[in-house]
Amino acid sequence: MKVQMISAKETYLLWGRGTGKTTGAISPRMAHVAEAMPGHLSCILGLNYKHLETNVIPKLKLGLQKCGYVDGVDYVTGTPPKSWPKCLYPIDKWERAMTWRNGTTFQEISVAQPGSANAFDFQSLFCDEFKFFDQKKVEGEIYPTLRGFKDKFEHLPEYLSKFLATDKYADYIKIKWILDKRKLVDDKKVEVIYQLQLHKIELEQYLQTATQQESRKINAVLKQIDARLGLLRQTLVFVSESSAYDNIENLGDAWWEEQKKKGEYEFKVAVKNEDPTQSSDGYYPALKTKHEYIEVYPGCDYDKRLSFIIAMDYQHSVAPLCAVQISKLPWNDMPTLNFINEFHSLFPKGIEDTIDAFCNYYQYHENKTVSYVFDNTAIGKRAAARRLKDIVIERFMHNGWSVIEVYTGQMQDHYERFESIKKRMAEEHPSEYFPIRFNNKRIY
Repeated sequence: MKVQMISAKETYLLWGRGTGKTTGAISPRMAHVAEAMPGHLSCILGLNYKHLETNVIPKLKLGLQKCGYVDGVDYVTGTPPKSWPKCLYPIDKWERAMTWRNGTTFQEISVAQPGSANAFDFQSLFCDEFKFFDQKKVEGEIYPTLRGFKDKFEHLPEYLSKFLATDKYADYIKIKWILDKRKLVDDKKVEVIYQLQLHKIELEQYLQTATQQESRKINAVLKQIDARLGLLRQTLVFVSESSAYDNIENLGDAWWEEQKKKGEYEFKVAVKNEDPTQSSDGYYPALKTKHEYIEVYPGCDYDKRLSFIIAMDYQHSVAPLCAVQISKLPWNDMPTLNFINEFHSLFPKGIEDTIDAFCNYYQYHENKTVSYVFDNTAIGKRAAARRLKDIVIERFMHNGWSVIEVYTGQMQDHYERFESIKKRMAEEHPSEYFPIRFNNKRIY
């Protein structure tokens, strides 16, 4: 398995439902770390102790059994070992501990119990269902407990390592910090490690039939490879992604049918392992009633002397346009960015029809100027077709309007847009932005 071959300092498994995260990935890694750092103390982080003991620990044991480790022989749980070496960190309570024959101990920790990790010094960390954890709590309370026994283990990439697993079926905003770990991956370094590890496996296989003289040379090379791998892994971040299709031979038809019943979006994210795009808080969590206004008399928010700011979306099924002006509403003392109207056309109509509707509605407008706001999605090349922004500009000019182009550059990703809009809605820095207001009759 590539995850075990890469053996990074920090590993994040973004694996879909039915991929065997716990039994097939976490358990083998636990066994490796237990052997690599004899006597060290490791953290098994969970939502609460009940979740750990009913959902996580049984699966870990099953995975360890598949790796050849036997409960009561190679490790014990919930009881102090009788004659094995002790953990380097003193353990007083054993009911939530898994102790190995070399003294390595895995201690259960619940994030639901504040400060439960503070009393320990951990040298490695494991966590399943990481999507449920709050970033600030983990980074503020759990990560600082990764410490201790530097003199014994600092030279090892397993020292202070993290191995965290989850599927992606969660609120996009809340797991964005986990998805962003992909930006920290050095793909070239990962590939070098992978190729070195493959070469190491080949040499170890050849070693089984090698002569004594050949064995000495091979062992010398293996030692060099291990030294290089150790250095490469010391600061390595690795993100592994897998869908249920990668484990299709172990999942029956009934399982697939059951998953498909859960809905298209859940199936795409939880099973096919596509990135989530939805937030349970809605896309505008900071939107309040103060942002909307009632048109107390027709056109009270409209000034025929001012130009418009417009923006469009370029979907196949609908072509929407927002009409905006910056002005003082009759009841306000300061100018606001007012969404006063919207227009749209449904397929088979399109962009030009929407613009015609706008121009017809405001045919008697005195200042026939629009500031057209667009990003890179409007300027991309299209096969045998005009650029979208050219269609927009030409149609306004055809209707007798002047266009000021306002190019905003590369489209922000989902999270950046969310944060930008949330910041504007919160109005924490009114001197930086015009407050946003919506005509609750025309826009909502």
